[in-house]
Amino acid sequence: MRNVLTIFKKEWDRVIKDKRLVFSVMLLPGLMIFILYSFIGSAIGSLYVDLDERIAIVNAPASFVTMVDTAMDDAEWEYLEITDQSVSEYMQKIDEAEWELLLVFPSDFETSVSDAEKP
Repeated sequence: MRNVLTIFKKEWDRVIKDKRLVFSVMLLPGLMIFILYSFIGSAIGSLYVDLDERIAIVNAPASFVTMVDTAMDDAEWEYLEITDQSVSEYMQKIDEAEWELLLVFPSDFETSVSDAEKP
């Protein structure tokens, strides 16, 4: 055990006295970890951007509106129920990137789904 401590002390003194070894053994690994994780963090952070989502809905069933209202508590998007006559207007807004989505339900959606065995 005494020989191990002697060898350790000799090597430690050699590392401490050489400035290049101090930099490459002690400072460089910590610096590289900091730089690498900073780069990864900024790259991943730029992937997730908060978006203002605007959705227009036509002929929405009552159950769907209830589900959307429940989901709207935490979300940062808005929806608007529109009529069949204004569909072309909102399609134009989607083309101009003012709105993101247009959901058009058939007028008999609830009855057709409830009558079918598999929706």
